[in-house]
Amino acid sequence: MYRELFSKLSIEDKVVLMRFTLAVVIGVASYLLYLLNPSIELSLDSVKFSMDSSTISWLMSAVAYVLSIPIALRIGAKGLFQTIIRGLLTYYTTWLIIFIVIYDLLKML
Repeated sequence: MYRELFSKLSIEDKVVLMRFTLAVVIGVASYLLYLLNPSIELSLDSVKFSMDSSTISWLMSAVAYVLSIPIALRIGAKGLFQTIIRGLLTYYTTWLIIFIVIYDLLKML
């Protein structure tokens, strides 16, 4: 059933749907990271670098988006616009909205 529906979508729709689904997963993962509140400290010689949960979430989001590019190519996206730009706004908007909704819903409990 889903395979038949997915095959009828255009390439742009497939890319946007894939990035929407990825953003939902990353949004939930970002909230779980917020709850755990980890911090990572790296030191290279005399330079110290630390990341809190917010920085890790933004970095995780960017890495997931970059990793979605080969998936978009496998779906059949051609050209720079379809491969990289298509679904960018959907991806980051969904990611932030999922995080905010989960945060507000669990805050009320």
